[in-house]
Amino acid sequence: MHGLIFFSLRRFVDDEFPRTKWETLLRNAGLADKAYALTSDYPDWELSALIEELRKHSSWDDILVRFGQFLAAELLELNCVSLEPDWTCLDVLLNVENAIHQVVRLANPGADPPVLKVQSRGKNQVQILYASPRRLCRLAKGLITGIARKFDAKVSVVEESCMLEDAPFCTLVVSLEVPGQPVVEEGGETRIRPVHGTKTVSGRGSGAGPHDSQFAFLPAAEKPGELGRLGDYSLTRLLGKGSMGQVYEAVDERLHRDVAIKVLAPHLLGEEVARTRFINEARTMASLVHPRILTIFQVDEFEGIPYFVMPLLEGMTLHSWIECDSAVSTRRNIEYAIRISEGLQAAHERDVIHRDIKPENIWIGAKHQELLIMDFGLSLRVSDDRRLTRSGILVGTPMYMAPEQAVAAEIDHRTDIYSLGASLYHLFTGRPPFDAPSLTTLLLALANNDPPRARSVKGDLSESLDLLLSQMMAKSPDDRPLLENVISALNSELSKAAGSS
Repeated sequence: MHGLIFFSLRRFVDDEFPRTKWETLLRNAGLADKAYALTSDYPDWELSALIEELRKHSSWDDILVRFGQFLAAELLELNCVSLEPDWTCLDVLLNVENAIHQVVRLANPGADPPVLKVQSRGKNQVQILYASPRRLCRLAKGLITGIARKFDAKVSVVEESCMLEDAPFCTLVVSLEVPGQPVVEEGGETRIRPVHGTKTVSGRGSGAGPHDSQFAFLPAAEKPGELGRLGDYSLTRLLGKGSMGQVYEAVDERLHRDVAIKVLAPHLLGEEVARTRFINEARTMASLVHPRILTIFQVDEFEGIPYFVMPLLEGMTLHSWIECDSAVSTRRNIEYAIRISEGLQAAHERDVIHRDIKPENIWIGAKHQELLIMDFGLSLRVSDDRRLTRSGILVGTPMYMAPEQAVAAEIDHRTDIYSLGASLYHLFTGRPPFDAPSLTTLLLALANNDPPRARSVKGDLSESLDLLLSQMMAKSPDDRPLLENVISALNSELSKAAGSS
């Protein structure tokens, strides 16, 4: 925990508990004579001990919420130069990384504040995903309401999922209360009725408006708020984009539901190979009906733009979740590993090789049971022409790529097993198998070196799990285990983890 938090906590105690001396609080918490510096890190338990001790001196139901409200004002004062004069409290939330977290990092460059992924859900509503191994979601709620107070605004905060209730992250919907807007009673409190249904939160939303030139390739919008249209789908927001395509939030006006639509990237619309690969991705995903693989609703083309329609997901990628440092439970990681493996096994049973298994292509829903493999843009059926893998072009992501894939050699299902092992290594250890400063050194390491054993990175992993990950990343495909054996081994690991908890 960074020193800025303790520094602010002392000011909070001085302001809100004038009869409680800081030195007495420290002593009673077992921290006598402790001094906190802004530029240092301290054990998390020290904050917990101080908060617990402070509860003895207060009739407040939730000290953490009150402290969060106080902390918000402190952080905004420190960072007032970064706030735009016309911002509302929701604008601050949408820009929380720059508005608040940069203060924390400036005060302590080694600080690791929680990850907050924020998306707009309409003019007066935002959705926040909070993830941190500290699970201080009550503090996060206080920060939100404290920011609103600073702007003389009134907001409601509705919790859709919570880490304290075994969800992988907290989902908070923050609504700015506007006179005349419908409200709904929830838990005895007046709440603003959500403007829309559940929205996706990927951390990559552009916030661009409908007149942005990057959307000029889309068929013209027909009403305010649209970026463009694809038949009966009204595209309302860009969620993310990659080398092959762009993903939009959209409204299916026939079925009256929110969806996500992936379109081929505009610079590839005239390239037949890219168009074929894009359609093949959609058809491959549509053929794989499994609870661990993203569902495809429709594949179509409109005015020369190929697209496919998917559910609008709430959550984040496995990569984002690992970056949040939320992946602290070995048991939960094993559960995730089993689900990913089951989805990949379903693809293999249909003779589909994914070729790009990595944490960025795995989605975690707000309820941790939901886990989906996505992005089959590089996938290949065993019966397909293999020319793309023999062309000397790298196909896949080098950090998780199998050695045979890196040299454009013949590949099969065992290539995915290596990439799965590399992805699970990242999940269990918090770091990828190889860390190289350039693509060249990464490929050399991939060809010639073995990654550090997982137990040398994270000592609490079992020897059997460590061995399994090593076997999955064997240089020779012949030495990698079958996927059914991987799933069996992971289930054994889960049984051991359950027995020790």
